[in-house]
Amino acid sequence: MAQFKPTALYQFTILVFMAAVGALTTMAADADPLLDFCAADPNIPCKTNVTAADFFYQGISTQGNPNNDPS
Repeated sequence: MAQFKPTALYQFTILVFMAAVGALTTMAADADPLLDFCAADPNIPCKTNVTAADFFYQGISTQGNPNNDPS
């Protein structure tokens, strides 16, 4: 049985394919995954008027003060 020896064209094709898959995955990624959070509390009733601000909090993705240790 002959051993398969990859050619330069084969290697280039695999490289282009991997780069394309990587680019598609990067474009499909979330811009800031730290903003995607949901903390449901069953003891609080639902709001009647929900706005976009109810689902967005900018403070979780910004750098905080490392010297502000509550313990």
